[in-house]
Parts: sequence; structure tokens; C-alpha cells
Amino acid sequence: MKFTVDAGLFSSAIQAVKGASGQGQTLHLVKLEASKDGNIALSANDNNIQSTRFLDAQITETGECCLNVDDLSTIAKHLSKKGEVLVETDEENLDLTFGRSQFRF
Repeated sequence: MKFTVDAGLFSSAIQAVKGASGQGQTLHLVKLEASKDGNIALSANDNNIQSTRFLDAQITETGECCLNVDDLSTIAKHLSKKGEVLVETDEENLDLTFGRSQFRF
């Protein structure tokens, strides 16, 4: 999976779905999905409610993965509202690049 998305919109979407990942659960996950229609979907649920946000993105490679929403949220809170985030995966990792900063999950 590989896509570029507006940093401010990405950050807001992560914060919006974080609440649906469950408070008492051991794992708080968010699913990222890049589809060929030019949208990415961020989804989280706690078996009672689900929250999904769709964003326009420049998708180079489709795919999907799940990440710890707490870790992703911590990083997203510190992203500038201007600029773009590059997200790309390989077989084992997801790399998030913003400017000169890079984070590996």
C-alpha cells in the first residue's frame, strides 16, 4: 500500500475514529485501506459502535493494514496542518513520512 494524503485531514480523521477503538480493550486498532477509487478509509470499532472516515488521496498502490490507533494518534497530533503525509507498507512495516520525519510501525 502506498498513498499521499493531506496531513491536516489525516490527523483529524485519526482522532475522529480513535474513540470507537474501545476503552477497555487490550488492542486499540485502526484499519487503513487504500482503494483504487482514490479514497482511503480509516475504520475502528469496539464491537458496539464503528467509526469510519473517508479521505481523498493520491494512491500509488492499493492495500490495507491495521495499526495501534494510540501510537498513530500520538504522531498525528503533532503533524502540521499543512503539507502531505506519505504512507507506505512493505511485508512487515508501515512507514509514515512527513517532511523530514519518518515513523515506522
